[in-house]
Amino acid sequence: MATVPWWRGQRYYDSAGWRGTWEQDGGGATINQGVHTVDLLLWLFGRPEEVFAYTDVLAHERVEVEDVAVAAIRFADGALAVLHATTAAYPGLGVRLQVHGSQGSAVIHDDQLEYLHTADGPDPSAYADGPDRSGDAVPPSQLRGATKPDDAFVTGHLRQYHDTVEAILGGRRPGVTAVEALLDVAVVKAVYLSAHLRRPVSVPAVLAGDFDDVLAAVEGSATTVSSVLRAGVAR
Repeated sequence: MATVPWWRGQRYYDSAGWRGTWEQDGGGATINQGVHTVDLLLWLFGRPEEVFAYTDVLAHERVEVEDVAVAAIRFADGALAVLHATTAAYPGLGVRLQVHGSQGSAVIHDDQLEYLHTADGPDPSAYADGPDRSGDAVPPSQLRGATKPDDAFVTGHLRQYHDTVEAILGGRRPGVTAVEALLDVAVVKAVYLSAHLRRPVSVPAVLAGDFDDVLAAVEGSATTVSSVLRAGVAR
């Protein structure tokens, strides 16, 4: 379960003519704010197979793109995920990523580990009341509630830039490849397509180009989805 409950006031969209447009903004809360959490989901669970989604504009005016998106994602190994991305959640809350399985559960809140519980044996029910093991998994600085440096947000971007430059100079594979990035964008594209077509959308079919000429719309705005996603990638 992944949620990005952020807030952007009307002033945010009114501050520049390109904001909130398909052609220049490339989409709304999903491609702009939620795509990083989509990337985490795919890193954890692998190849996505199918998406069913709803999108809408519920809290803003004069925008073409969604400010709320909810989606169910089915992965190749059978895992199911729920994605929620919005810029309509006043005053804006932290990003949460929850992983639940038959042998344990974990919660990451704003890039810090908030909860971790794992079974110790073949019968998980025997250990249902066991301790939270967050402190055994990561250093104290990475636990929920630990003080973050003022430049923590910038530092994350810098690590990405450094890895890319070092990969080019050293002739090695980067931490994140263009193929992986393309898959993230394909999932976002599937969210937009599913919401418009009101049916599940196959991610492999998106990658194969089967929907390149389909028009997507949110609240009466329409443009080709291929143009939308090209704009999103270009940013």
